[in-house]
Amino acid sequence: MQLPEEFAHINLTEIQVRSSGLIQSNPAIFYDELIELTRKERTTVMRNISKLKKAGILRRIGSRKTGYWEVME
Repeated sequence: MQLPEEFAHINLTEIQVRSSGLIQSNPAIFYDELIELTRKERTTVMRNISKLKKAGILRRIGSRKTGYWEVME
């Protein structure tokens, strides 16, 4: 996944890059799907998604059930 230049200074882990790529290809993806596709524990996926949100790379729009993810560009 190619991040915008404004995020070039952020060192992302492999799971963060993979997760953001999966989210970019399917914005309506659920945590359970990310867990299955990355083959990581729930806490690992949730922790890394949280870090991406805090860094301003990801944003959740709407509710947990009907919402979607937005990768900031």
